[in-house]
Amino acid sequence: TTDLEKSRSKHDQMKAATDRANEMLRKADEMMQTLNSLRQTFEEEKETMKLQFNQQKKQLERKYLSTVSALEAQMHQANQKATNEAAARARLEVRATRLEKALKGSGGGGLGGQD
Repeated sequence: TTDLEKSRSKHDQMKAATDRANEMLRKADEMMQTLNSLRQTFEEEKETMKLQFNQQKKQLERKYLSTVSALEAQMHQANQKATNEAAARARLEVRATRLEKALKGSGGGGLGGQD
């Protein structure tokens, strides 16, 4: 009976070891599934963030170009205004010079000439 008991005990020990090994394998498999799920979630999030980043980048580029265009238009208007004012000032100076010459030419007594 001792040999049979030893054999049973050995069998029970081996079965317990096999059960523990199977449980460890099952847990390792669960961990691998969890890891793969996390990796997939990470990749999806990374793609989503990349898309959002690219969209925001495009929006900022459009806003920048729009701002630059608006500033260029304002600068053009300011240059045009300055050019127009300079031309008007030059015309006024020419008129003033003509008036001064006309006044001096008439003897300073007025535009009509003699009193």
